[in-house]
Amino acid sequence: MLMDEAFSALDPLIRTSMQDLLLELQQDLHKTIIFITHDLDEALKLADHLVILKDGFIVQQGEPQHILLNPSDPYIEEFVSDINRARVLKVRSVMQDNVKTKPSHGSVDSGMSLEGLIAQAEGDIDRNFAVEENGKRVGTISMKSVFKALVRYDLQSDR
Repeated sequence: MLMDEAFSALDPLIRTSMQDLLLELQQDLHKTIIFITHDLDEALKLADHLVILKDGFIVQQGEPQHILLNPSDPYIEEFVSDINRARVLKVRSVMQDNVKTKPSHGSVDSGMSLEGLIAQAEGDIDRNFAVEENGKRVGTISMKSVFKALVRYDLQSDR
């Protein structure tokens, strides 16, 4: 299915509802959907593979989590600079595969947003959790690694 700016004219509540419906449909139908948008927040919500173009050429493509954590050039860095990283990044993108580390505060789902994890940890930077996917432990995540993922190190030197 090809969708070109399908939700751009909708008000925010209806737009969010339509985005959620599209995600449900895709999960049920398992069909490829090419979704064209100029709204990066929308792209990050909907995409499992993202292609960013500039002047008709591909600048970077890949999993949205990877692009956000590893921008390929200054254009992409600027492009993703205003994104709420805590809301977009998922636990799976920051977790450590080391399943031997003993979690101190229970377990979380690999698809949880970092924002949700921070809330669950009550902002305590010393907590760490087992990460589970489909009921199976796949890694661990420390709150220290979460906060490191939320701060771009190249920006720290500017201050």
